[in-house]
Amino acid sequence: MEVIKDEKIIEDLMKKLNYVFDFKNTGTPGIEYVMYDDSVLNKFLSYYDFLDQKETEIMELTGESLSHILYTKYYWQFRFNKRHEELYGEDEGLEQQLSLIIDDIDQRAEDDITLSIKILQEIEEGKI
Repeated sequence: MEVIKDEKIIEDLMKKLNYVFDFKNTGTPGIEYVMYDDSVLNKFLSYYDFLDQKETEIMELTGESLSHILYTKYYWQFRFNKRHEELYGEDEGLEQQLSLIIDDIDQRAEDDITLSIKILQEIEEGKI
């Protein structure tokens, strides 16, 4: 399974769906994101938020499956976590976020795809 890892594709989708990253409006009441001094962290966070908030619209526009979008969310959260760790050290809350995405994949994946540890490992090893 491929994930949407090309930043140009993500940014084109963001434009087509009129998405604007708002760290105070995450789509989850009571949750606000932290804005970072590092533009790469903010970019990765915006990609994750976009995928999280617009997953249905992305599927309708691209024809991608829910499974594809869920693994793509994991990819961008993992990239965010790695960058965050490089700059600030480990953060258990971010690791928890990855676990929540894994649970989401396990519960919601479709197309007869069950949670694939292999796909997650390939993302973490940089093979995807």
